[in-house]
Amino acid sequence: MGTRNIAPISSNEPIAANARAAHMNPVAAMLGGGVLACVLVGMGMMIGGKRGGGTVSDPIADVGTHTANTAGTSGVNAESGNAIVQAARLVGPAVMNVDTEFGKGGTAEFLPPPGSGPQQGKGTGVVIDSKRGLMLTNAHVVAGASKIQVTTRDGVQYAGRLLGSDRTSDIAVVVLSNRTLPQARLASMKDSRKDLAIGEWAIAIGNPYAQANTVTVGVVSAVGRTIPVPGGERGKGFQLTDMIQTDAAINPGNSGGPLCNIRGEVIGINTAIIPFATGLGFTIPINKAMNVAEQIIKTGKVLHPFIGIVMKPISDEVQKDFGMKDKNGALVQSVEKNSPASRAGIQDGDVIRSIDGKAIRNYDEVSRIIGAKKVGATAKMEILRNNTVKKQVTVKIGDRPNG
Repeated sequence: MGTRNIAPISSNEPIAANARAAHMNPVAAMLGGGVLACVLVGMGMMIGGKRGGGTVSDPIADVGTHTANTAGTSGVNAESGNAIVQAARLVGPAVMNVDTEFGKGGTAEFLPPPGSGPQQGKGTGVVIDSKRGLMLTNAHVVAGASKIQVTTRDGVQYAGRLLGSDRTSDIAVVVLSNRTLPQARLASMKDSRKDLAIGEWAIAIGNPYAQANTVTVGVVSAVGRTIPVPGGERGKGFQLTDMIQTDAAINPGNSGGPLCNIRGEVIGINTAIIPFATGLGFTIPINKAMNVAEQIIKTGKVLHPFIGIVMKPISDEVQKDFGMKDKNGALVQSVEKNSPASRAGIQDGDVIRSIDGKAIRNYDEVSRIIGAKKVGATAKMEILRNNTVKKQVTVKIGDRPNG
């Protein structure tokens, strides 16, 4: 996928300036209300914030859709005691408004460059363990913060301490000073692509533009979305995979907040939208978020299955050159030196046709299969090389290098 040069857009800028930027750079944006500096392109994402002192909102525009407190919108009436109202009541007490402060001259993830003034940001979190006071949120909301403060929907404030965060998955765990806060009920989900129905209700609760405890309603628009994140001065590029797409209204400050189903169960953690578009929000499935959170809680470290290849779809030209009957598979564009793929003998120009006996339809499937494996496990691949020569290789899954 190609990349675009984009400039950070602040929600504090005039609307006309935002509109010009949107016309030139149709990108998507992370939703934390903090000082951010990572750009996501292709499917298009941007993390960015207005530099300088004072409170900063996320650099994204409104994406209005159905709201649960508006009678007659999509058949939702807040006074009717319907299932959406009940679902919001169930999860609402566990949703925290998050205020962060970043010290002057910080150099941690997503912070402004040294020498800039103190920064503040806003986001959202959801309590996942009352007894231990654990809250789940986005890494880009709290990573590097010198101060974390949460506020309940009743206006009571508590201190938070970052237990750990992971840039690659954009998940963080915060320990709260209170051990009696209500915890959310999490959906029992193993694979969002199989366990979620396209068109089912989706309810977002968060702190958009500092409007605490805002509830919006939409549907699950799609599942299995992949968002490429290019590398930069903060680290190498990566992908957010298996993302849930929703048209529930999500705005700056919703980052880290829950997306819920009609039963009041958390199905994902809201992360990003495409600015200046309507109803294009992206959410990390709760099963993936909790897998990362459990690693942070247990070991303080998150392992990321990695083999070290860059892939492309099979084009008409590749299909013809290789004499393939179809365009199923993934073309290996490049192989990192000293990576698991390199050690297994995979080369530039190879076409991955199957993994562990499962035929590969596209390169997204390779990412999903490898991503679901544990570090240290193996993957048996069938590849095509030099047109029609078939080879079998065994790749030992490694951990993604830092940086």
